[in-house]
Amino acid sequence: MWKAVAGAAALALVATGCSGGGGGTKSAVKTTVKARVEVTRGAVGIASARLDPPVVVDDAVRNQMLDTVKRYIQAATIDPLRTGRGGPALAPLFTASAATRVQGSDRAVLVDEGLPSATGDITAKTLPVAITVLADQTGNLVLATAEFDVSVGTQTAHGPVKIRRVGQLTLAPDAGIWKIAGFDLSVRRDGKGITDTAKTKSSTTTSAKG
Repeated sequence: MWKAVAGAAALALVATGCSGGGGGTKSAVKTTVKARVEVTRGAVGIASARLDPPVVVDDAVRNQMLDTVKRYIQAATIDPLRTGRGGPALAPLFTASAATRVQGSDRAVLVDEGLPSATGDITAKTLPVAITVLADQTGNLVLATAEFDVSVGTQTAHGPVKIRRVGQLTLAPDAGIWKIAGFDLSVRRDGKGITDTAKTKSSTTTSAKG
């Protein structure tokens, strides 16, 4: 009986030592990389052939456009810095015609894949996103151009990594959702572990709604 109790106590001490990491061997601690994406609202301009009554872009529409911008940053930069590649959330942000460019030669401009994985928290912050909306003669909103300037920073096993992507995103309504229909972007990536070919990229497309 005494031997059984002593054996149970010994097992309890071993379990406590493993979980507590007290003066012995430390157990592995899994860290979670957190991310913060800040998209700042800018001015909204309207270009329309209809003057009376004037076309108005309400806050709900503008917020949906800004949400598309924020989701693009998440899918194109934050997720790849965590996993090494773009995830399934990227393609649904683009119209059908623009999505083909995401899978082609423009992917290196649009997505931050193949970079050293983030070991520290990731911060992404935009300059104020100014939006110019194009409306037709009936007042329907058909296209929008969002000024895009985002800076991203994180820490990797090689050291700090910084990414800056600048240009414009063209947005179009697609089944009630504002998606990316075109882009004119350049990106600069700096940090150890980043190849020279990945450091600076630029591309332009005039893809329209489709």
